[in-house]
Order: sequence, then C-alpha cells, then structure tokens
Amino acid sequence: MIGVSFYLQDIAGLTFPAYPEGCLDRIVYNARMMGASHVFMIDTTNYKYGQFYKHGDAEIAFARYESVSDLRRVVATGATLVYLENPATIATLGRAGTELKDYTHPDSAIYLVGADFGGFGTEAPVGGDLVYLPVSDMWAEGVLNIVLYDRLMKQA
Repeated sequence: MIGVSFYLQDIAGLTFPAYPEGCLDRIVYNARMMGASHVFMIDTTNYKYGQFYKHGDAEIAFARYESVSDLRRVVATGATLVYLENPATIATLGRAGTELKDYTHPDSAIYLVGADFGGFGTEAPVGGDLVYLPVSDMWAEGVLNIVLYDRLMKQA
C-alpha cells in the first residue's frame, strides 16, 4: 500500500489550502498517476470536506480523519509512516531526519506531509521515518509530488 496524507487547516478564519476541493483533486490525480492507492486528509476544521468530495475514484481510496493520531490508530498496520518536514522543524524534534535523496522508500508507506502553515502542530511525529527536502518552505501538494516522483525513480 502506498498512501499520502495532507492537512486541511483553519488560520484566522481562513481555510488552507484556500481552494481545498481543487487541491484534493490534484493530490488524488497525481497520487494515482504515481502509484499511490490511498489518500488521507487530516481535517482540523469543521469544514467537513469529505461531504462534497464527489469524484468517487475506483482506483484510489479516500478517507478523512480529524488528527494524525486518528490516522495512526486506524490505518494500515505494516505500512511505514513517513513524516515529511522541513530541516528547521526537524532540528526541533530531537531526532535525526534523512534527506530525500538518501532515503530508501519502504515497500508499503504512508507519506504524511505537515500543514502548509505549522507543520504537524502539536502532533509531533511518532514512530516511522522522518524525511526532509533541503528547502526552507514548500507547499504540501508540491512536497507530496516530489516524494512520490522520487519513489518512482528509485524503484525504476
């Protein structure tokens, strides 16, 4: 199983990503094109995003959770959780991360990208692998695309 996860968050009354339905459509499309079988959304808002996601895609599963903890409890035993963060945030976590270029992707993985603003917030990465791209900041959607592409190239 290959899964990707991203955050929907509320900052000062604004929802990020600003156009969540378009963002989810792109994440689902790109994930499917790059071999993922699941997309998980961490929705920390009351937006109830899953209610209007109507692009039922037979080739990829979609699920909504309210926290990373909920996702960890429910999802795929046997899949490695791969937390994607920037180097500055990893430095504050007290554990070492691996740069993406040096990372060996597991056979079964769920790639979790932090929120566009605030990373994983109060939910520090627990277990799993900690991987970073050597950039200071990047949109979550872009990070997922780069990581899935890296996975494809290293398996080719």
